[in-house]
Amino acid sequence: ESGIHPSKILGLTFTNKAALEMKERVHQLTKSHVLICTFHSLGVKILRESIHHFGMTADFTIYDEEDSIKVLKSCLEDLKIEEKIHPAKAFRYLISNAKNQMLLPEDAGSIKANSEEEKLFPSVYALYQSKLKNYNAVDFDDLLFLPVCLFRKNLDCLELYQNRFSHLLIDE
Repeated sequence: ESGIHPSKILGLTFTNKAALEMKERVHQLTKSHVLICTFHSLGVKILRESIHHFGMTADFTIYDEEDSIKVLKSCLEDLKIEEKIHPAKAFRYLISNAKNQMLLPEDAGSIKANSEEEKLFPSVYALYQSKLKNYNAVDFDDLLFLPVCLFRKNLDCLELYQNRFSHLLIDE
């Protein structure tokens, strides 16, 4: 009714179920197809188009928790850190927190270290990210973290997406 082309509208929500319900409602009301997805699936779409800015290819793999732990165990082994004393899961938690705070591996040294894992964290995080890149893989946290990094690093890319969607519908 407002003359906005459906391709200029982006709907975001937290769950696949909610995204599907929103898509169905919008289609019933307007007979239009609007991109409605979760925040994470939008991150995947952005990365499939633009991950080359990070020296990776669009056919990257998304690692689940188990895959991430395996990579972290490999990192600990490479760094001669005993996994029985410093569990990979502890580092996975620290990495997830860092990514949620939008901290790059090179920024991890600025975090106040209160535990032995936190002291070892910067080198583990850096190696972990390096290995992910070498494997052409991202973890689940990267689906939100990397698009933000991309937009901060590449203003042309940010502008491309800003121009692609002129209207946002964010659920909740």
